[in-house]
Amino acid sequence: MNRLIVILAVVGAFVCFNASGAEDKLWSDNKLTPAQPFPGKVCAVATLWPGYDLLIEENGGPRVCLVRVWIPHPLEYSVLDPTKGETKENPKCLEANGNWTYLSPAIDVDRFSWSIGPMGIGRFFGDQDVLRKVIAFSAQSK
Repeated sequence: MNRLIVILAVVGAFVCFNASGAEDKLWSDNKLTPAQPFPGKVCAVATLWPGYDLLIEENGGPRVCLVRVWIPHPLEYSVLDPTKGETKENPKCLEANGNWTYLSPAIDVDRFSWSIGPMGIGRFFGDQDVLRKVIAFSAQSK
């Protein structure tokens, strides 16, 4: 019985350590998650009923990334293709979404928060951050 308790305590500590380490990687190094293609700044936000779309421009570079943070979908990153006319001013991949709010100057990902819409996004919101909810949902559905 004592062995079982020790094993459960070790496994529990390992799981908690791994979970907290993964969580620390959210909203750091100007990336929402380590999977983001490049560090950047949020230059536009689209508020939608299932969550948010973000446009992130690369720090010191020409690329722009569309990020879809929707519940109950997995987090999506797509680098816009300028050869198809997709730019931060004209994200053709979302022509139907005329709901963009452009930010000038753009805001570092690490400092970004947005409360306009059905939920909040940003480190500031802690456990209520929609990004954390999307990541948790994605982990549960695997």
